Amino acid sequence: YRGFALAVKARMGGISAQLIYSIVHALFHLTAAIALLLLLEVGIETVIRYENVGSDGYHSLYRWYRQFERSQFPDPANLRSILSYWTCGLYPNAIKWLFAIFDVPEAIAVSRSATCAAGGSIAALTRLQTIGYYIGVLLYFWVLATPTVGLIFGVYLYISGNWLHVHYDESFSALQVEDRKAFLRLHIDSSGNLEVYSLGLRDVPREWREDPRWKSHGGGAFNLDMPHEAEFPSRWMPVKPTGRGKMQYSDPPEDLLEVVDYLKIPKSDDS
Repeated sequence: YRGFALAVKARMGGISAQLIYSIVHALFHLTAAIALLLLLEVGIETVIRYENVGSDGYHSLYRWYRQFERSQFPDPANLRSILSYWTCGLYPNAIKWLFAIFDVPEAIAVSRSATCAAGGSIAALTRLQTIGYYIGVLLYFWVLATPTVGLIFGVYLYISGNWLHVHYDESFSALQVEDRKAFLRLHIDSSGNLEVYSLGLRDVPREWREDPRWKSHGGGAFNLDMPHEAEFPSRWMPVKPTGRGKMQYSDPPEDLLEVVDYLKIPKSDDS
């Protein structure tokens, strides 16, 4: 294997090298998670201290809505109370908790202020408030962590593929490159040796048209039982643009295959 010592060690170092690289990779994720939690805590404390978020307690948005509703939509017939009675309190409690779901920053701020006032103990919160606080923090942490994790893993694949020459499969699939496809062909020769051919295609066709020869006498349409034996077995042919919106047939992919790699495994004495 060619390359500098660190790259060779990454490919051939065994379980010890794999363990070291995995620990370093995990430490990067752990460091990023701690940094994001600290950043989230600073953000929560900032909006509490300077924006007065949560100063009005829980359900402040719902109370504003009820005040607006009473001022703009009078209810002389007391229909709201009647509706609340016949729905067993579903109205207006459903609206109340719907506002609570959309006002996550307030729930986080109020719960955090109550926890800090109690000396850092969550005993000041009810079970529902505690669950709401952790779910709200988790949602904001998820928003921050998702692109960060993608960046860390992308850098890991970049370093692994370009410098250490490992993780080629993962790096290549992440690029979503349509071209440069390959597959393996296995062949056992007369001596019992296994030959492995890696056949690659540089450019994958993008446009296809029906081959008129497929319906001719030598085409696969007249030999549906064994179409691979026909002179023109494939119904579709790749085409490429020639300008002015016209297309012309190009060489079939099987004629453009190249032998990318070759491996011969000798027959073992036990077989």
